[in-house]
Amino acid sequence: MANSYVAMVLNDNAMERNSIIGVLKRDFDVRNIISLQSSKDALNSLRKEERVDWIFFDQELPDTDGFSFMGEAKKIAKTERSAFILTANKSDKETLLRAAAAGVNEFVLKPFSPSTLISKLRHVLESADRRTAERLAPVKEHVVSLSFGEVSYKGKLMDISFGGCMIKSELFTRGGMIYDNGNLSLPLDSTVASEHAHFQVEVVRMERNPDYDSSRENFRVGLKFTKASEADLVRLKNFITRLKQGK
Repeated sequence: MANSYVAMVLNDNAMERNSIIGVLKRDFDVRNIISLQSSKDALNSLRKEERVDWIFFDQELPDTDGFSFMGEAKKIAKTERSAFILTANKSDKETLLRAAAAGVNEFVLKPFSPSTLISKLRHVLESADRRTAERLAPVKEHVVSLSFGEVSYKGKLMDISFGGCMIKSELFTRGGMIYDNGNLSLPLDSTVASEHAHFQVEVVRMERNPDYDSSRENFRVGLKFTKASEADLVRLKNFITRLKQGK
């Protein structure tokens, strides 16, 4: 039985477009697929559709560039829960930073194989499951430290769950990219740095903070917990319990 996902594939290259559609049909049993070649038609379709779960779009479109299309698409309220999957010819730092700043959910470097698309879509599904998990906002301010090798950034905890957290941070300019692995120091039950809980994390989302207040901390960074000691997992559980109690 076909599932209820709705997908849009925006790409003027017929071979690439058909490759994506083939994976959606064959490996994810998606039958409601909107296939388009221009951003104008795509935006009109997004305004008409009740919802679109997955939006595949190419960086180079015949009537605009992919990031401009995404910016316009995100102005449509119905795309708030849509996953944006970008296909591009290059993966240089500038392109990846633009993708992260725009809120791209997955980045697919061309040429791509069916197995790559399958892996990326599974990651989208896993990320959606994590976002629907209960996330709790701390009652008071918690300053965190996120490090990538020798480079570290200070940030503020926005919300947290057993699977990960969202922090508000300055833009990563000296190290750290989307999907990189890092180390997070969290003051779960102590303000003393040496007593913080420590988690290995993966950066799964970077986006501009919509509540930008001209401070340096104008980026929201989504982190997935990948590893921690048993003691720190217990501290995380206790911390979340206190948050549920409003403490």
